[in-house]
Amino acid sequence: MPFPLSVGISSAARFIMELAAFIRSKEGPIVAEWEAFAQTYLPSAAHMDRAALRDHIIGLLGLDRKSVV
Repeated sequence: MPFPLSVGISSAARFIMELAAFIRSKEGPIVAEWEAFAQTYLPSAAHMDRAALRDHIIGLLGLDRKSVV
């Protein structure tokens, strides 16, 4: 999401930190939703098992694999 220059770096950094915290706090439901979405709407995911789907979204989000149940 682009930020206008008038917002400043600190506001942009704060937004990114808050977004990262939100993603970490909701990682379980986010991963579960991704699995359901990928299996339903992504033909390229048809050959992927649950573990592969989870690894894919965990990598995309930059989450710690140990923390996602």
